[in-house]
Amino acid sequence: MGAITIRNLDDEVIASLKAEAEQKGRSMEEEARVALAELYRPKFSVEEWFARKEEQFREWGWSEERRKELLASMLADLDDYKQNGPKPDDEL
Repeated sequence: MGAITIRNLDDEVIASLKAEAEQKGRSMEEEARVALAELYRPKFSVEEWFARKEEQFREWGWSEERRKELLASMLADLDDYKQNGPKPDDEL
């Protein structure tokens, strides 16, 4: 694992990081590590994500029919989102 040192961070950034870490019961270092990992870890393509979900459902012992039904529903929701954008809160 690598290590970095970040100098000259704005005091407001440090205060926000500290408050977020305290709220989550983490150290500031852990909170920064988690935030950076979420922002910069490799992203999956839609195809890779669906393949991983398929494998996860298989590991859970779901039948092929159930897996296909759920994945088809998820794909339809994704297509709807791509065409129409997010739904207002009252439609969720």
